[in-house]
Amino acid sequence: MFSKTLKDSLDIVEVASRYLLDLKSAGRTYKSNCPFHEERTPSFVIFPDTQTWRCFGACVEGGDVISFVMKIEKIDFQQAIKLLADSAGIEVPRYNNVEENVELYNINESAYNFFHNYLLSENGLAARNYMINNRGVDKDTITKFGLGLSPNDNRQLPRHLENLGFSNKQISESGLVFIREDGIPKDIFAGRLVFPIIDSRKKVLGFGGRSLNDNGPKYINSSKTKIFDKSSSLYGINLAKEGITNSGKVVLVEGYMDVLTAHQFGYDNVVACMGTALTESQVRYISVLSKQCVLALDSDTAGNEATFRSIENSWKAFERVLVGKKNNISLYKTSNKIDLRIAQFNSGKDPDEIIRTDKDLWENNIDNSKPLLAYLIENAPLRWNIISNQGKQLATENIAPLILSLDNDYDREYYYNLFANTLNVDINVVKSAVISANRKNTNDVKNFNQKVNYGTIESKDNSYLLEEHMLSMIVKWPHLFSLAENADISWFSIWENRQVFDILLKYNGSQESIIEDEVNISQDVLSRMEDLRKIDLPSMTKSNKEKAVKQCVLKLQERYLRGIKKEEANVWLNKSELNDVSSQDLSHLKEKAIIVNDMLSDVFNKSTKKNSDN
Repeated sequence: MFSKTLKDSLDIVEVASRYLLDLKSAGRTYKSNCPFHEERTPSFVIFPDTQTWRCFGACVEGGDVISFVMKIEKIDFQQAIKLLADSAGIEVPRYNNVEENVELYNINESAYNFFHNYLLSENGLAARNYMINNRGVDKDTITKFGLGLSPNDNRQLPRHLENLGFSNKQISESGLVFIREDGIPKDIFAGRLVFPIIDSRKKVLGFGGRSLNDNGPKYINSSKTKIFDKSSSLYGINLAKEGITNSGKVVLVEGYMDVLTAHQFGYDNVVACMGTALTESQVRYISVLSKQCVLALDSDTAGNEATFRSIENSWKAFERVLVGKKNNISLYKTSNKIDLRIAQFNSGKDPDEIIRTDKDLWENNIDNSKPLLAYLIENAPLRWNIISNQGKQLATENIAPLILSLDNDYDREYYYNLFANTLNVDINVVKSAVISANRKNTNDVKNFNQKVNYGTIESKDNSYLLEEHMLSMIVKWPHLFSLAENADISWFSIWENRQVFDILLKYNGSQESIIEDEVNISQDVLSRMEDLRKIDLPSMTKSNKEKAVKQCVLKLQERYLRGIKKEEANVWLNKSELNDVSSQDLSHLKEKAIIVNDMLSDVFNKSTKKNSDN
């Protein structure tokens, strides 16, 4: 991990000496006049053993090498990381940055206007008539979604972009063109109806194109770029975000036309995942907006094996839970977090047609969608020959992990009954078979892990547990972030956790804003936040959640202050060993000790009051 590599390469004494010309060795510590306030007697102390610093003068502040650079350079956490990395000759991992990618956004915006204006011009009359008369998409929807048309001439778009001042390099990296041997960029969407793919911030990420004749594949997308990845995008999210929040559910369909029709008929919580299975990137965003996700399947795909596998992969993307740690990396298994449901339509029509011809059918199937597990159990006869014992065994091995992942005993009993009825066997036989199948699956995983030699899972120390628990709560319960926003970044001892808290402060705890702006955030931080988001927390009432967050904040502060007390003791011990204790030193230490004692007393009183309130 980058932050660990950087931390291991730095020595606080060497870094501080660049700024503190009077820094001198004093036994087991180093000392100097504090650079943050005027003084005659040195009160700034560095502890090489712990790679920390402390001012025992007017500041009463301290921290590690990053906090020192932040304070002395007057820069923020991320800037300090970059400055230190540059000085150590370590390359900071690159990630999508809005400023760096501004030209990509500009090109996409220009292409969006070009395609849309071309569709609305006389040249787009045939395509407009096709959409309005053949597909039933009205003019308002065409405008609302910014639909477009690309000319048959595959050089027209590149020439337009060149005339706007974009370079050949910028155009070739836009994902809008292909380049043959002649080196001339040509529009990949030529002659196609164009669907702009826009994120929730209203930024154009890329495009989808539908053939209006039989030439080439029916649908294509922009090539993958720094800002566009089909597996991370949701078509229609720019217009569905509010509808998802208001309805409490997101409805996922497969095609662009399904989304257009749904919104045209008032179902504004519908988006398309542009693939057969949800990815973790898509799930991460969905889980912020809603706790219920309905997959709307049409009859053409609902019964085939590829669809079942797709659904199972979507389930895996939704559900993980922490099982331990290895080298400070969190390890997970599957768990139930989001209510993933299946709406199956047997009318022989896709969602687009159903909404147009039978709104009641659409609404009833969405409202009465089945939990994923019920759908998979009821459709087991379509996947396996459950008349035979071998077929029953195969079905059980696939269904067992889902049943056993349920936390609620009554839910588990319900599905045991449903599975027993589907297989037409006694429920006790099913329970025994499920447990045996799960044991086999577990042993297979265990054997695999032993083969690849993952090593042992390290136990967490208390400091890591406290920080991880605190961050997990405010990541999973962002509405409680205000209870933690007064915590200081220096209270976190683990660098990765400090990075996360720094980002949470920057975005005021809003998970939605963080995900929307993830192109501006390092992958290390996003991965760490994803780990925190998936940690299982005990069920609590709203008031108990608030108390838990407040209590964690107080414990972090207490730990930080006790660290200061320990450093005070080390300074006193070091001075005693060197016979370097002046009356002024003694006065300074006593004065600062009183201040820290008062702060600890305040924390203790608050903590005692909270415990008595429980």
